[in-house]
Amino acid sequence: MKKKSIEAKSFTAMLSVCCMAFFAGAALAYSDFAIENDILSVSVESRRGTVSVKDKRTGRNWAGVGGHSELPSGWERFTVEKTSGDELRLVPGGDIAGNEHISIRLEGSEVAVTISLERNREIGKLRWPAPFATRKGDRLIVPHNEGMGYPVDEQHDHLGTAAFFCGYRMSMHFFGVAEDASGAGMMCIVESPEDAIMEVPRVGPEKRYAASTVWIGEFGRFGYPRRFRWVFLPTGGHVAMAKRFREYAKSRGWLRTFREKAVQRPNVARLPGAPNFWPFIPDKDKVAHARELKSLGIDRFLWSSGGEPGTVREIAAMDGVLVGCYDNMQDVSTPAILARKGKKGNGNGAWPQDVMWTGDTPDTWRKGWGVEFKEGTNTVMEHCAVMCDVKAPFYLAEKLAEELRRKPYTSRFMDTTFSEPWKECTNPAHRQTRRESHFWRRELLRTMTERFGLVAGSERGSCSGVPVVDYFEGMMSIADCGVPRSGRDILIPWTNDLPKAVMRYQVGAKYRLPLWELAFHDCCCAHWYWGDTQNKTPAVWDERNLFNILYGTSPVFLYNERQWPSIRERVAKTCREVTPIIRPIGACEMTDHEILTPDRLVQRTRFANGTEITVDFAKKTYSVKKGTKK
Repeated sequence: MKKKSIEAKSFTAMLSVCCMAFFAGAALAYSDFAIENDILSVSVESRRGTVSVKDKRTGRNWAGVGGHSELPSGWERFTVEKTSGDELRLVPGGDIAGNEHISIRLEGSEVAVTISLERNREIGKLRWPAPFATRKGDRLIVPHNEGMGYPVDEQHDHLGTAAFFCGYRMSMHFFGVAEDASGAGMMCIVESPEDAIMEVPRVGPEKRYAASTVWIGEFGRFGYPRRFRWVFLPTGGHVAMAKRFREYAKSRGWLRTFREKAVQRPNVARLPGAPNFWPFIPDKDKVAHARELKSLGIDRFLWSSGGEPGTVREIAAMDGVLVGCYDNMQDVSTPAILARKGKKGNGNGAWPQDVMWTGDTPDTWRKGWGVEFKEGTNTVMEHCAVMCDVKAPFYLAEKLAEELRRKPYTSRFMDTTFSEPWKECTNPAHRQTRRESHFWRRELLRTMTERFGLVAGSERGSCSGVPVVDYFEGMMSIADCGVPRSGRDILIPWTNDLPKAVMRYQVGAKYRLPLWELAFHDCCCAHWYWGDTQNKTPAVWDERNLFNILYGTSPVFLYNERQWPSIRERVAKTCREVTPIIRPIGACEMTDHEILTPDRLVQRTRFANGTEITVDFAKKTYSVKKGTKK
C-alpha cells in the first residue's frame, strides 16, 4: 500500500505540473522531482530520467544532457519516488520485475547512485546517466595513465571511449570536469568498474566534450548492481579530485604505502628513486655492465634484464641494486608458433586445457599477442593464446619455486597483467567473469610479492593493483600518444620528426597532470613505457627528465650493447641531475600540484616532507615567488 500511495503521489505531481505548464504556455511538459540539503539540490526529469545537480556553494547547475542516455529497455513508463528526504528512486511500471529500480541518494556534497536490475536481464550497453553539460573554460580531467586535462572546446583525436576494466588507458576509476579559473568541479567515481566504460561524446551546439559512464553486460546479462558516485567540489580542481580518489582507494584497501610494504619486504625500500635499466646485452657482459653503472655514480638502480644464475647472484649481491627479469603469464605459445620457431612442446604447459575461450568450443580460444615472422619479404603473424586468469597464479607459483632456487632475483616485471582488459572466459573448466578476472590478476601479483617476497612491477597500471605492485612501467607514458610500433620496435630509437601526439600530449605540459602521483606517489612508482624511454626519442630526452623531476619519478633506459657507447654519457648525466632530487621524495606523498603561469608551462609540486619542486617547461625564464601562483 505504501508503494502505491507513493506512485499515485508521483503521478499526481506530474499531472499537476503538466497542466500548469500547458496553461502557462511553458515548454516544460514533464515534472522534476528533487532532494536537497545545504550543499546540493538534485533533480530528476521524469520523462527520460535525466539528472541535474545544483551546487549551492558555486551556483553552478550541472545539467544532464537530454538525448545522450537511455533507461533500460522496458522502462517506457516509470515513476520517480521520493522515498525519504535524501533519496529518490526511479521505478519502472508495467510488467518489469518489482525489484528493479535506480536509487539516487544525497550524501553531503556527494550523490551515490545504484542501478539495480534483474540479474538475468540481457543488456548490450546501458547508457545511463546522461553526461553533465560542460561549458567554456572547463577541462575534462581523466586518469589516462599518469593523468591528463583536456580543454572541452579543443579537438583531441584520441578521446572517445576507455574501459575502466583496463589499465592500458584508465589507471583510476574516475573522471571529472574542473573550471580552469576557479577549480570548482565534479567527478564521477565508478565503484563497479569491471563492466564499465567511460564514453566521451561531444554534446550541445558547441560540440564540447562531456563524459559519462556506459555499462556493459556480464556474459551479456546485467548480473549485479552497478554503483557510482558524483562528487562536487567548490575548489581544488584536479588536485582535489585525486585526493578524493585517494580517500576512496583507502576505503577499498588499495592504499598501501612503501613504508608499509617494506615491513614485510625490506627490498622495497631500494626502489623509490632508482633508475630502471633494460640492457639487452650478452649475459657474459652483464656483470661488468652493472659494475660500470656503479662506476658512473649510479649507486642504486633497478636491473630489469635478468641473466643466468651466476650473473643474477653477482648483481643481486651489489649494494643498492634490485635485480629482476621480464615475465608474462598471459600469452601462451601455440603449436603453430612453436613450429615456426623450430620447437616442440605446448608452450608453458597451459595449451590447450587452460586457455580462455570466447565461445562454446575449443577452437574459440582467445587470441593474445601477435608474434611476427618473416616469410621471404612478407611478415606474417601468429597469435598466442591467452591463459585463463584463474589458472595463472598456480602456474607462476610453480615456476617461481623452481627458478628462485637457481636465480636469487629480488624483483620481477610481469607484463600485460594490468594493461590488458579483464576478460571473460567461457571455457567450462574455468569459466570466469570480468570481476573474477580482476580478482585473479591481483592474485597473480600477490603471488610474487606476498608469497615469494619479490619487488613487483607490471605494465601500465591500475589503482586496485597498488597493494600488490610496487612499480608500473608505462604509467608515465600516455597510451596512444607514442611513436608508431613502440611496443614492438623497442630497441630502435626514433630519429624522424616526432608525431604530433608525442609533442602535444606525451611531453606536453599544457595537458599532462600528475593525477597518479597525487593519489599514489608514496605507494607505487610510475615509470615510462619500455618502448617510450628516455633514449627512445632523443629529441625530447630533456623534457622527459623534467617530468621525472617534477613528478618525483625515475628515468628508464633500454638499449643494446651497440647503442650503449653513444648514450653512456647522457645516461650518466641524467642520473646525476635527476636522482639526487627525486630520491629524498621517492616514498613521500605528493600533496599538491600547481599551474603557475597562464601558458601552463611553469608548474610546482609539493611533497609531504616539505620539498617543493618548480619546473619551467617554457623556452623563457619566469620569476616565481615561493608559495604563490602567477
